[in-house]
This record gives sequence, structure tokens and C-alpha cells, in this order.
Amino acid sequence: MTGWSRGCSGGRRSAVLISAALAVWSAGAQGAEPLCEQARQLAEAVYASTAPRLYAPQVLPEPFAGRWQLGALQADISAGAPLHHGGVFVRESDAQGRDHYVTQADSQGRQLVVEQQPRGWQGDVYSARWRSPAAPDALLLEDSWRPPLVFTSDQGLWLVTLGEPYQVLAPWRVFSANSARPACVLGFRPPASALPAAVERLTALLDQALGPGLNEGTLQPTARIRLAAAHLLGNLAQRPWALDATAAYNRRATVDAALREWADQAPEHRLLLDKLDAHYAPAEQALADYYQKVFGAPDDDAQEMVAWALDLLYRVWFVFPAAESQPVSVPSSNPWPAHLRPETVVEYLVEDD
Repeated sequence: MTGWSRGCSGGRRSAVLISAALAVWSAGAQGAEPLCEQARQLAEAVYASTAPRLYAPQVLPEPFAGRWQLGALQADISAGAPLHHGGVFVRESDAQGRDHYVTQADSQGRQLVVEQQPRGWQGDVYSARWRSPAAPDALLLEDSWRPPLVFTSDQGLWLVTLGEPYQVLAPWRVFSANSARPACVLGFRPPASALPAAVERLTALLDQALGPGLNEGTLQPTARIRLAAAHLLGNLAQRPWALDATAAYNRRATVDAALREWADQAPEHRLLLDKLDAHYAPAEQALADYYQKVFGAPDDDAQEMVAWALDLLYRVWFVFPAAESQPVSVPSSNPWPAHLRPETVVEYLVEDD
């Protein structure tokens, strides 16, 4: 089994217990360290932003915005859409409907090629490779549901692969020019304290109420709800400032009315709804204590945040048809205090031989 040894830490530690840290482990040459430092700064900025998904930063901070050469323009690209591409790329299309984003050849004839291939109703998949006339192609990414982010730097092009939409807080892999081996991997380490058991018990009951979602066809609505809930739980624990007010479809009144109707259909449904009601208040208090302990949130701020966040968590598990007199959820602002952001602690983890 491969082990990891701790190296030096970057940045100072906050007096407040950090909610999450960005762990960096080296997988490349020492010459790639400046590149990894740039990628780490980008990852820290995106982590501290309000972007609900780390794989889809909507606004890139400077100086990265000015150096951005390729990537998705929006978080939801399931319908397929052309990629943003800067001046170093030329977009080409082939007879199979694939788009190829190709850089100009360098002095040795090497190019970066990013391919976008339609997969029907599922959206597009993306592959990336370094192409060289003197060697086999170096594959960086294959059939991913998210395109890479590509930037320019004084050292040439570099790119980041961001994981898949079904991965929660997935690690980033950073590649330098013409190398198929990651220069480094950036991992978002979970907080020292896990979500309270009371919150996990409530979540387990919500998952049980959602049901197994069997035989739902290709669209898999229940699986999609579970994935949305998983992403929300990741932010609930590690990035509460990034909780998305639009994540839930229905108002609470609609959800409560539909669940009461559902509970009347069978005794086991009534028992489960009674358990949900009984576990809600303990989960609220436990989550407030968690935010005070992990993030240093004052009691009043923690209580206000938890009332909003747990309601959002509850509603995200259900999607009910909304009557015209009861429109879908009206988003409200995330009340997390703007000054409470983690000061990311970066540890360099070096692979043991």
C-alpha cells in the first residue's frame, strides 16, 4: 500500500479550527512547484468563493481570468454547449459532430488537443491530450463529463482537471505543458470534526423517505436528487457560505403538505414522518454547535444559519409537482456571515516509495 508522509506546511494556521484544508501532494518534478503554487492559489480562491460546485467556478479571480484559455462558461453543461476558448486555441469540427480545440504547434510540433464529443441527452464528454509528431499522444483526460480549465503562464500552458459532477469536492489534477503525469494533485481535506451524528441521523431518515427509485428509466430522477443532496451535504459540512438557495425545488409548505399526504397512505410512512419531526430540532441544535466549534460562528449567527440551512437540506430531498397557487421555491439569501471564511491550511504530502 502506498503511504504518504507530511512535508512542510504553507501559510499560517488560524486560531479558529479550520473547517477544511487544501492538501497538496507532489506527483511530479521539482520544476513544477511554481505551477502548483498557482493552482493552489486558484483552488483556495474557488474554495472560499460562493460557487456551489468546485468543478464549475463561475467567476475566476485575477490574474487567472486574464490567463484563462479554455473551459466551461456555466455550471450546468448537461445540454452541451461550446467551450470558452481564448486566442491560443482554434476550434475545429469533424463529420461525427465532435469539436476539437487545438493549440498552435510549438517549436517541436507539440499541441494540446481538447475534444468535445456529444453523448445524446446525457450531454457531452471531454478528452484532453498532448499531441506530438515524435511520440505517442499523452492522454490527460478521457471521456469526462467536465472539461479541463486551461491557462497560460510564463512557463507555457497548464491545465486542471476538476473531477466529475457525481464526485463531491473531488480533487484537482494539475498538468504542466507536454507532461502526461500530474505535476501535483490538490485535495480538499474534510474538517477535523465530522457532521454531528444528529444531522447524519436526520439525513438517513430523509434518504429513507426519498425511497429507492427503482425502474425509473434513463433520467434517474431519484438518483439525481440523491446527488444534489450529497453536494449540499458537502457544503453544509465544509463550505456553508456556498450553500445554494436555489438547490431546493419546492417551498417548505409544499413539502410538508405532500409528506402529510404521503404519511396517510401507510402506517410505515406515518412512523417515518414522525421520526423526521422528532429528529429535526436535535439536528438543528447539533449543527449550530458544530458551526460554533468548527468555524467560530457566534451563537446568534450560527442559529440563524442553521434555521436556513437545515430547511434547505430538508427540502432538497423532495421534488413535488407544484400547483399554480403554490409556485416553486423562492430563493432566499444565504445568511452565512461574510467575514467567516476558512483560512486554508496547505500541507505538502509527499508520496512514500
